[in-house]
Amino acid sequence: RRRLPRRLHPPSGNAVGVGVAIVLILASLVASGYIVWQHRTLIQQRQRAEEFAAAAREGVVTLMTLDPAHAMENLQRTIDEATGALKSQLEATSSFMVKNTQEAQVTTKATVQDVAIESMTANSAVVLVVAKSDTINPDKSARPPAFWRLSVNIERDGDRLKMSKLDFVQ
Repeated sequence: RRRLPRRLHPPSGNAVGVGVAIVLILASLVASGYIVWQHRTLIQQRQRAEEFAAAAREGVVTLMTLDPAHAMENLQRTIDEATGALKSQLEATSSFMVKNTQEAQVTTKATVQDVAIESMTANSAVVLVVAKSDTINPDKSARPPAFWRLSVNIERDGDRLKMSKLDFVQ
């Protein structure tokens, strides 16, 4: 004897409603998870951008602030804040730079007016910097402030962010 296949009955209204509710709940959970993940990613990017901007600010101020009485210490701090080709260039010209700073007896104080991240990865960034330098001559007279626009490459060197390249922009 052969058995005849059972007929399938259409699902009841309650079963359809429960199925739709389960699908909607799962879709909501997936959407919520995606939103939380996006939020965390944006927060991490913002924190990384702030770190790169702070490193660029500090590096530019350190590089552009000159005190003839502490020329060697100032330059060593700048070298410590640099990496790669910029560090090599600073090390190679350090004695010349110290000598010129001490002979000129000109004091320069740099301040960063604004920064913007041009591009960024997890370990490097190109930061645009607007800086102002106030200069005092040996006779204690002040020069008009000078404004500078710079493009600063920042790279992660171990656990620190350091300048690796600096270009003056017109």
